[in-house]
Formats: sequence, structure tokens, C-alpha cells
Amino acid sequence: MQKKSSYRFLKWTLLACATASLASACVVTTGDGGDDFFDGGEGGTNSTAGTNSTEGGSAGTKAGASGSAGTTATTGGGGSETTGSAGAGGEAPTEMVGLCDADAATSATLPSCAPDDKDSADACRKCMRASCCDQWKTCFGSDPHNACGWGNSPSDDYEGQFDCVRNCYQAAIDAGGDPNDDNVIADCSFQCTKQCDDVDMGFPTQATQDLIECSKKSCNDDCFPPN
Repeated sequence: MQKKSSYRFLKWTLLACATASLASACVVTTGDGGDDFFDGGEGGTNSTAGTNSTEGGSAGTKAGASGSAGTTATTGGGGSETTGSAGAGGEAPTEMVGLCDADAATSATLPSCAPDDKDSADACRKCMRASCCDQWKTCFGSDPHNACGWGNSPSDDYEGQFDCVRNCYQAAIDAGGDPNDDNVIADCSFQCTKQCDDVDMGFPTQATQDLIECSKKSCNDDCFPPN
């Protein structure tokens, strides 16, 4: 997957900032700032952040049990008894591990942006599918799965990078963080690289950045509310 030039600029700028004094502030902008990865939107009033917007449920992780051995016997003189072999156990289903930018994966199956029953429980999901459809489909695509929408562990319900950022943001605001501080989402983004931390140089995937940018621009009140 080819990264946008703004993303490459963002990487090197942030790496330079990381070496500066911890007491100094670092502000990164690209273009006109309207949809920059770290630009903040105006806080809204709907508190719906922190919910998962992944398509589908979690994958199973246990293999099926083996079948018991059966027995058959012949009747009549000199008959012999035969013991059948046990049935083989079922294989555990493949885990839905999301692939990273380094894997150059392109999902062949994309979810629909049409309204459905799940929208009523997640205003951010509803808004993203209406206003950020292309970015949302890329994030939550499958065959293969993308790390933006899918993690690598059933312990966190395969939470991907974007849902991790939303949950991290909400926890930071609940703890007294400033919703107008662009660094809240930026810090969460670097804390939510998950399985791609090493292979993607410690940065969130491009799909994750694209969806964050669009959701901040078009769905900020629903996805990153102030409280």
C-alpha cells in the first residue's frame, strides 16, 4: 500500500518532535488543516465514543471435540468384535488478525454503508458510514482483514486500531483530558498500533489515519465528543 506524501511528512515530523524536550509542544499540520490527522474538531454533545464499530462478531477460538470410538460385533459362531476408530476433532477457526501497511494487503470484501440496526447503538458508526463511507469500508474490510478495523487477539474482541483510538480517547477525557487538545487523539493513535507497532515503524496504518481524519472532520461530535 502506497502511503500519501502527507503521511510520510507526518512520520518524519513526529519523529523529529519525539527527540525534542518533553516540556516543549509540537504541533503538526499539513495542507489547509481542514482534515489533518492531528487537527481537532469542535466538541459535540453526544457521548457515544468508546463503542466498537467493527462489522460482525468475534471469531471462535476452540477446536471441536473428537468423536468417541464406536464398536461393531458380528453374530454367529466364531464372530469377531471390531472397534471403530475415534472421529477426528474439528479444527479451530482461523483468527481474524488484521494485516498492517507493511503487508500491503487490500481487502477483497468490503462492508456495506447502507443503514442497519447496529446504527442505533453507535452514532459514530452511523455517521462514518454516511459521511466517510470509503474510509470506513477500507478500515473494516475483510479477505484479508485490515489492522485498522481488526486486532489480533480474541481477548479484546479483535479490537482494531480505530476502535482502540476511540476507547483510548474516551478514557482520557473521562480522566480529565482536554477534548480540544489535538495531542489526545494523536497520543492514543500511537498507543493503538497493536500488532503493527514494529512492522509499521510505530505508526497507525494509513487506513486508520484516513478514517480518523474523516471522522474528525465529518463526525467529530459522534466519534470524539468532549464527555
